[in-house]
Amino acid sequence: MEHQSIDLSICIASYGNDVGSLIEALLGEIEANPSLSNTEILISDQFSEAHPLQKNWTQHPSVHYHHYTELRGRAANRNHLVALSQGAQLLFLDADALPVQPNLSLNTLGRQPHKPSLWAGPRTAVTTSNGCAIK
Repeated sequence: MEHQSIDLSICIASYGNDVGSLIEALLGEIEANPSLSNTEILISDQFSEAHPLQKNWTQHPSVHYHHYTELRGRAANRNHLVALSQGAQLLFLDADALPVQPNLSLNTLGRQPHKPSLWAGPRTAVTTSNGCAIK
């Protein structure tokens, strides 16, 4: 089997959050857009117990759940996601975020398709310069 490079790593730092709706929305984008076929979704959860739904989330081969019981803090958790990621571009989303416009991942990837980049946003609703909105 030929190894494919990852274009986009979607990184979600969690503290016991139910990220099912977010994963479902992101997988919908990935499946609807062939240009996103080389996308991975990484969840790093540092809650005391693994989320009971994590086995449902990881049924898709693009979704990877990593559980750590050591409380390292938000910055260390995000740095760990960077170390795990394989993508040329990184998109950080809060565990409680949901795309409010379609094609968040596609628009992020399309901004600089040949340059490594990093995208992150605050918890509040924001519209990026390319018209993507998250909340």
